[in-house]
Amino acid sequence: GAWETLASRNRAVLAHHMTWGSARVLAVHNFSDRTRRATLTLPPEARSGAWRGIFGEADGDDRPATGGRWSVELGPYGYRWFGSGGGV
Repeated sequence: GAWETLASRNRAVLAHHMTWGSARVLAVHNFSDRTRRATLTLPPEARSGAWRGIFGEADGDDRPATGGRWSVELGPYGYRWFGSGGGV
């Protein structure tokens, strides 16, 4: 598979996107003791469909990508993983 880090507008947030065949995972981590919002620009191959929460705060939460932009709020030291595509 392949992976890449994604730029976030918040310095306390680390986001990365991983692919394996048709499966995609987007992981977002908050390294702050305060609630933070991560706003990301997704790579072109990750812009279609909804991202389904698979691990972390609020599993099962679906978040669509809108115009290539994607946003999620994370609690203090929180993390969220989202999946999209084949088998995730």
